[in-house]
Amino acid sequence: MTGAEDAMTVTDPSAFLPKDYTDRMRTLLGDEYPAFEASYNDSRYYALRINPLKVDKADIEGILSDIGADRGANVPWCEEGYYYDKDSCQAGRSPYHDAGAYYIQEPSAMSVISAMDPKPGERICDLCAAPGGKTTHIAGRMMGEGILVANEIVPDRARILARNVERMGVTNCVVTNASPQDMALRFPGYFHKVCVDAPCSGEGMFRKDEDATGEWSLSAVDMCADRQAEILDAAADMVMPGGVIIYSTCTFEPAENERAITGFISRHPDWHIADTGLASIPTRGRAEWADGCAEAGLTTRIWPHISHGEGHFIARLIRDCYIATAGIGDRTLFSGPNSKRKARNGDFGKRNMSLCDEVSRFLHTELKLEALSPSPERIYETSDSVFMLPDGFDAKRLNGIKVIRPGLELVNMKKNRLEPAHALAMSVSKNEKYNICNLTMDEAYMFLRGETFVPSTAPVRNGEENGNAVTGGWVIASINGVSMGWGKLTGVTLKNHYPKGLRRDLEH
Repeated sequence: MTGAEDAMTVTDPSAFLPKDYTDRMRTLLGDEYPAFEASYNDSRYYALRINPLKVDKADIEGILSDIGADRGANVPWCEEGYYYDKDSCQAGRSPYHDAGAYYIQEPSAMSVISAMDPKPGERICDLCAAPGGKTTHIAGRMMGEGILVANEIVPDRARILARNVERMGVTNCVVTNASPQDMALRFPGYFHKVCVDAPCSGEGMFRKDEDATGEWSLSAVDMCADRQAEILDAAADMVMPGGVIIYSTCTFEPAENERAITGFISRHPDWHIADTGLASIPTRGRAEWADGCAEAGLTTRIWPHISHGEGHFIARLIRDCYIATAGIGDRTLFSGPNSKRKARNGDFGKRNMSLCDEVSRFLHTELKLEALSPSPERIYETSDSVFMLPDGFDAKRLNGIKVIRPGLELVNMKKNRLEPAHALAMSVSKNEKYNICNLTMDEAYMFLRGETFVPSTAPVRNGEENGNAVTGGWVIASINGVSMGWGKLTGVTLKNHYPKGLRRDLEH
């Protein structure tokens, strides 16, 4: 079912694990250490997380079957998560993956957002967000309602984050590339919830990637602990009274886990630790895990010798409601220069009204998307695209920081014309009315390669009784109703508009 039953070729984990690491783990785990070390002889567990933004519950079983992952065991701490056998499942090489039907994610990492419990309508920040597993998990729980800000300080990783947000069809997410401290300046007391999946020494990655052991050292642990404290302090400034920080790492080090939490509480007496709510995760273990943290029993650890995952630590922190709140969330926003993209935001005059009208006409008449009607205050124009900000989001908060994705990209501006953005096709709901061309699996592979072809099934109008035939123009190519991208119908031929940078040839 999971692939974890097959033994690895490793016979002596201590041969590749750093000695300082094994010495510390022996002290930490005591008589549990032999079982922990033996877990390195097991294969890792694989899992995927179904995307509720694009997949209905009734369709899950069929998709799992199509990719060779017959519905197996759920990941116990994540209702959207399913284990699969990597030897029989083509999860990463299926058109369903590129269509955003699911996200491949290490199973223990799925626990973090289950502990956060995002709700539609909330304001949420994923502060250390790349590559996007937790961001897209949050988005799936929010169901397009509310404001989601995903930040990543490393530019290349921020671009990967934005691509995954796009692939998963997220409509209400702003992706930024800034330091946590800069984010705190722009969003003081703003969020209901902030996720800090902190950069760490990565001990939970050792079974997954033996090369990670070469980057581990005692000094790296100390460096990570210092950096985690700085990130947590910035996150605290971003949370409203009564709000929540979910802190997580994929390391076993108390210095980066329990001690990081006790240090945070000592610096921020207006915060307290609360139960993570992850009752499905076994909690047995030695008292030494607490390592001076009196309330460590409220945190959660996933261990590879106990649970079916690589390892994670999760803590839930709550800001007290009774503190003085004067001015929180209303401080003067940073008034630095606009980005080099020459965005015209904050100017909701004639230009925004005219652009909004132009885009709306294109959406309704050219693309036949009846439900989408952006308002002028949500329009965000860059040098070559028009985006729609999340509802209620103030674009002035983005002044002076690098923005990778200011919401949902609607159209690309070409010379004398508009073209639909790929992100727009990925974001359409199955319940909306739009022109759709449902592809066979073979045609879906052709579409991902960028080929032009005559589809075996003629495009129709989605959401209308009898599915009225479409005779020309823009259509959304889909596989079993899961949108993949734009095509343009000329006669009976579907001209491929799948982005060149995303095209790939998948063997099947």
